Amino acid sequence: KRPSSTGANIAPDGFPVNLTPSYHGFDEEKDMDRSLVLKGTSSGGNKGYLEDLVQMKNPITLRMVLNQLRKTYCGTLAVEYMHIDDPRKCNWLRERVENPRWLNYDKEKKLHV
Repeated sequence: KRPSSTGANIAPDGFPVNLTPSYHGFDEEKDMDRSLVLKGTSSGGNKGYLEDLVQMKNPITLRMVLNQLRKTYCGTLAVEYMHIDDPRKCNWLRERVENPRWLNYDKEKKLHV
């Protein structure tokens, strides 16, 4: 899994084709609110949002996943870490970047950070 930075806010034409649901075989009208079944209980050792997904008990939809990933990877903040070969270091960064809790900081906390 290597997120693409080409979907960032700075791209004038929106999301690249390879980051759209239809590129991956999903129907953008029928599949967005369909419950996803995530087989297994392991994230494969990856930390961050993928780990959160496999632990969620409520139904998860493609729309929920895409909204979270777009908030994380397509905003004005960019973090490059996939070039790091050490999985422990990648997971440390991924936990802090993909963890949805950091998006909920109030304005004062965001200014502080």
